Amino acid sequence: MTDLLREWVLGVAVTALMAMCAMAITPQSRVRGIVRMCCAAAMCASLIMPLSSADFSGYARGMAMLREAAAASGEIGGQSAERLSRTIIESECAAYISDKGEGLGLTVGEVRVLAKWGDEFWYPYEVWIDAPRSDELMMSIEGELGVPRERIYWSDDETET
Repeated sequence: MTDLLREWVLGVAVTALMAMCAMAITPQSRVRGIVRMCCAAAMCASLIMPLSSADFSGYARGMAMLREAAAASGEIGGQSAERLSRTIIESECAAYISDKGEGLGLTVGEVRVLAKWGDEFWYPYEVWIDAPRSDELMMSIEGELGVPRERIYWSDDETET
């Protein structure tokens, strides 16, 4: 591709140089107008000729491959960003719950948060807490994170079910 571009630029430059020389040695007369038209035609031909010899099928194939690769990397990037976003939401909510529980004097073990996709963002959907049931912590989770009581599971709930 760079060879084609180099040859094209070289051809245009040589044609321009030849046209300039032809115009410089042509005297002021009717012949000068004819020489000017011939030089213009030669410049147009030098601009267009490389395009006629270019392999556009290879170019089209290459562009199609690049488009496919860009689409695939965009999808992969989007999926990675989505997973990362979800992971961040889940881990930060779990950290908030742990800190809040410890601030209330509870011994909080593992906290797991499941995020769910909403209209345009991830939000905490369910919470599992390895700690005894606490109404204060439950109210904080409901108020701050928006997870209803029905989707907050405590470690002492597992023994009941």
